[in-house]
Amino acid sequence: MWYFWTLIGIYLFIPVLNSFIKDYKIKGAEYFLAIWLFTIILKTFNAYPLWSHFNLDMFANYIGYPVLGYWISNKKFNINDKKLCMAGLIIFLISLAVFVYCCYTNFSLAQYQNLPNMLEAAGLFIFIMCLDRLNRFESIKDGFIGNAILSLSICSYGMYFSHTIIVKALSYHNPGSNLLFPIMFVLIVFLSWLLPYVLSKIPYIKTFSGV
Repeated sequence: MWYFWTLIGIYLFIPVLNSFIKDYKIKGAEYFLAIWLFTIILKTFNAYPLWSHFNLDMFANYIGYPVLGYWISNKKFNINDKKLCMAGLIIFLISLAVFVYCCYTNFSLAQYQNLPNMLEAAGLFIFIMCLDRLNRFESIKDGFIGNAILSLSICSYGMYFSHTIIVKALSYHNPGSNLLFPIMFVLIVFLSWLLPYVLSKIPYIKTFSGV
């Protein structure tokens, strides 16, 4: 449940950071992100031991991700949305491949605070943002897929809390086969959604469902 406390820290710090970015706009966000990127690179390659008394781990934290999202959303790029969309997809796929390769070669990466993960997040954010600008979601928003995405979004906070229970329960029935991993993944997502969804329909209890 570490992520819960991380969220609290981000929410508490955002008003301070928000005031800074309101005053300095994109330039302020770029200043922050330049330092954040530097610390992410140091963290990725475990370069801190070169300077034992120089450690910026507290800065290289998760607060950089919402700032990165703000910068991407408001930055005026010199390419059209179609090309930017493809660029985001390529960045996402390449960084994902690098991350998987690092995992299989036992290259130590700090959890979520490394260059491949940061580029994955940026690439996927750009890809989806541009698809939305190109109105690619118009054809699905009123159908089953659109409603499913909306429901998952609404229940996502409750899913975060419930998925730990589901994973623990299913771990007792782990088939031990990588081939069945996609089935287990789908089952975990479905049950993690179903639990808060059902609770949200019960009077009084729905307040605590996270929906």
